[in-house]
Amino acid sequence: MEQQLQLRDELGYGYDSRDANILEVMDYVIFNAEHGCAERAEKGLQLLLSNTMEHARAENTAMLSTYYPERTRHELDHVVICKTIAALCWRWSRSQHNLNDLYELREVVLHHIGTHDKNFERYLMGRMSAPASHCATVRRQLSSSLRPEEFRLRGGNCCGPTEAALTY
Repeated sequence: MEQQLQLRDELGYGYDSRDANILEVMDYVIFNAEHGCAERAEKGLQLLLSNTMEHARAENTAMLSTYYPERTRHELDHVVICKTIAALCWRWSRSQHNLNDLYELREVVLHHIGTHDKNFERYLMGRMSAPASHCATVRRQLSSSLRPEEFRLRGGNCCGPTEAALTY
């Protein structure tokens, strides 16, 4: 729980729970690498790649369905991040360990969240003031990033600027 609160402070208002999950796994990889547990770090990198690809898929779908104008740039950044993680997986599987690569990757991901994801969040918030037919599309996309009980707790059953929308 303390680590989740620390991530909220680091990411700021409006972070996505999937972003926090990616950073949590990344921190697990870095921790294991720093403590000489290369096998755990390597397995963590595989999990990180899987989580990141799933996150990118869901976000790309949301951008497409909401006609996000900066979608191409945002998707290209997803490709770069996923390719970088895949390259790190390949290197670590061949015992080519470099902690600096992991630190740099974390900074790249934080930059992505702080720029691309924040811009997409602003776009979605602007759409939340649009007619109800558009809100339903945005609400469906936002709900995919939360577990059902978390979505209900955040007021995702109504149309409008819910906390679920604010956290995306």
